[in-house]
Amino acid sequence: MKVATITRIIALSFPATASAFLMIEEWDAAGHVIQACAKALASEIECDSYVPNMNPNYYQKWVGDTELADKICTKTCHDSFRIWNNTVAKDCADDMNGSDFYVRSTTHSLILTISQLWQGFNETCIKDTESGHYCQEILDGFSDIARDQERPVEELCHPCYGKVLAVMSKSFLWSIADLYIWPPTGDDLYWQGQLDLVQKKCGGSNSTAVASSESPEITVAKEPSEGPTPHGPTDPGTPSDCSFFTTIKYFEDCWRFASDWGITVKEFVEYNPTIKEDCSGIRSGYWYCVEVNNGYSQAKERLPTLGSLEDSEQAILGKDVNV
Repeated sequence: MKVATITRIIALSFPATASAFLMIEEWDAAGHVIQACAKALASEIECDSYVPNMNPNYYQKWVGDTELADKICTKTCHDSFRIWNNTVAKDCADDMNGSDFYVRSTTHSLILTISQLWQGFNETCIKDTESGHYCQEILDGFSDIARDQERPVEELCHPCYGKVLAVMSKSFLWSIADLYIWPPTGDDLYWQGQLDLVQKKCGGSNSTAVASSESPEITVAKEPSEGPTPHGPTDPGTPSDCSFFTTIKYFEDCWRFASDWGITVKEFVEYNPTIKEDCSGIRSGYWYCVEVNNGYSQAKERLPTLGSLEDSEQAILGKDVNV
């Protein structure tokens, strides 16, 4: 199976600047997954032709002009990402959680690629409440500083800076400092450090008002996906003192999923005994335990604020961070 091969298709029912793209051809997927999953994976995503090139290097910079941003940030594109994700999550659940590692890994790869593009879309489409301008356009005019320099407080505490960082923090790309999985990259440490500074020096509420995986310009009613009380079936072996549950939206590898919640795979399996250590057994629509005894969770704290990026890095390398 070809992984994340993007095919562009001109969508004649849209303006000339609009297009649709495929993550994989249905015939290419059909030999590896069930028919319903192959059809879901090959669904068209109706977005501007710029979108497949978004977010190649972790952080989505300003696209260059408002006209292009307006073409990107459409309800059609937003809904198309959401529908593709929901359809694949439903129709590919058996393939993503089966015993065939190749099928699991390639299917996950396509989903994660879409997540990356969706992340770029979200970062691009955030708008400043006061001015109505795109936040990335505003950030594009900020000071060009080295990473070891502190950003001027008027830029650090600008609402748009916190909003973009908050959206980035929801991404699967944002690694957690858990060496059981892999050490964080320089990008991870830098952007986490920036969010820590915003929360520490700017009060947080005004600067990080938007923290959603949906486009801020579109309000979409949706069921809760995490919380102290499950809103769906749970693993039969869930411990009675489980204090926080979540669904697994993208069916990512449980190694990364466990890391995002500050627990090891061993702990995740202990909390949810029907899941195997190779990640098989995860079921669509189920709520899984990620915290017992009211411990800290991703929703409350990802990395402690230690005062400086250097302190954070040292703590990580010294395994002093309990995440």
